[in-house]
Amino acid sequence: MPTGELRSITVFTCSGDPAPPPEPPNPPPSDPPPSDAQWDILVSETAAGSIRRVASDGSVSSVFFAGVDQPRGIVVEADGQVVVVELSGNLRRISADGTSSSVFFTGLLGPSGVAITPNGDLVVTEDVGGRVLLIAADGSFSSVVTGSIKSEDVEVGGDGNFIVLNENDKGRLGRLTPSGDATVLFDELGGIIDLAIEAAGDIVVAQEAGNVFRIARDWSGLVALGEGFGAVEGIAVTPPGDILVAGFSSGQLWRLPADGGALYVTV
Repeated sequence: MPTGELRSITVFTCSGDPAPPPEPPNPPPSDPPPSDAQWDILVSETAAGSIRRVASDGSVSSVFFAGVDQPRGIVVEADGQVVVVELSGNLRRISADGTSSSVFFTGLLGPSGVAITPNGDLVVTEDVGGRVLLIAADGSFSSVVTGSIKSEDVEVGGDGNFIVLNENDKGRLGRLTPSGDATVLFDELGGIIDLAIEAAGDIVVAQEAGNVFRIARDWSGLVALGEGFGAVEGIAVTPPGDILVAGFSSGQLWRLPADGGALYVTV
């Protein structure tokens, strides 16, 4: 059972491979076929300092790895290893079987979100230092994409551009190229805390107040999907297209069917 303060969610197939990365929201891709992949959930627990693995139907919940320093963003690499952002400023890599880990990058300033580029490098955001960094998978080099965006989260589209949640502007979403060119895409909602990209290219976002919305892939429309989730911190999309929502203080994990209606997963 989660011990509260759930922070970030990611989904991976049970073979150890991560769920396929979403197509970029612009230009809009064609709708994908339904997925029948077997998958599980990883969620970071800030207060407990652990990463928890939850079965896709919520029937099994166990600690995947403990001893992490206030884990925040989390992502699964192509070989099944797990990269975790630690609030202390480190990137930690956990083995695919959860038996060992090592810190491979340090010196981040209030890091928060993490995502993987098409070539396997990492994009990390700082909500204190205000930087978005591109870091080699082995930690051998890093470059500052921008130094002026305090961000809670980032996602990478298949075109290699980054969709960044800009904390400076109360939840503004923007596109950031690897060379640092920024474009505002959406600023109609306040209090956005996390985002994810659906397979069809639409964007789902969670507000701190516990509301979930879908933004059209061409950024032209907004649809409310659910509310009443409490203090939310994390959101993710499953291979079948459902939406996972993590409650920070409640320790609850919800599964929201893509067509609406909330299904309780586990506490």
